[in-house]
Amino acid sequence: MSVLIQSIKDTLSERSQVIAMINEDQYSQTLTIFSGSSIGMHARHVVEFYQCLLLQYDHQSIDYEQRKRDLLLQSQPEYFNIAVQKIISAIENLRTNQLNTPLSILTSSEKGELISNSLARELHYNLEHTIHHSALIKIGVLILNPALNNQHRKGNFSGSLYSEMGGSLCSEMGGSLCSEICIHVWRVNY
Repeated sequence: MSVLIQSIKDTLSERSQVIAMINEDQYSQTLTIFSGSSIGMHARHVVEFYQCLLLQYDHQSIDYEQRKRDLLLQSQPEYFNIAVQKIISAIENLRTNQLNTPLSILTSSEKGELISNSLARELHYNLEHTIHHSALIKIGVLILNPALNNQHRKGNFSGSLYSEMGGSLCSEMGGSLCSEICIHVWRVNY
């Protein structure tokens, strides 16, 4: 198995573990820091990018705007976990020669511009996209469950928010976040 495939599996599995730290209400609760979106919306967004890629790559053309925006993914963490397991299974079943499949990526439904790429490069893009949203998800989890912040400072939190965010998380989870995080782009087309 390639390092890329293993990294995707590990990253998605960790997301499921982090999301397991909150209940269903917290998963779908909108947060001011996310400009009114929720952890579930970020989780859905990540899953649907993988789903688009895996459903469309046989046609060698990917349009991420065609994602379903499935409300169950953003409201039910168990549904998210099932989707993650399906993605992991599909990615594990890819053959090495499939990773070089040439793809055209539609950049905008309005402009219809295409960018040439490969399945491996798009999987890498999705991995980076997952890591970006994972940092946001971890921030949301720590805001909703401040007790986890104390565990995290002691090194008992799954994953490393401080590493991923460059040590920028403020000690006051109920208050504001450091300016380095606040300049992050929070508004994503969900």
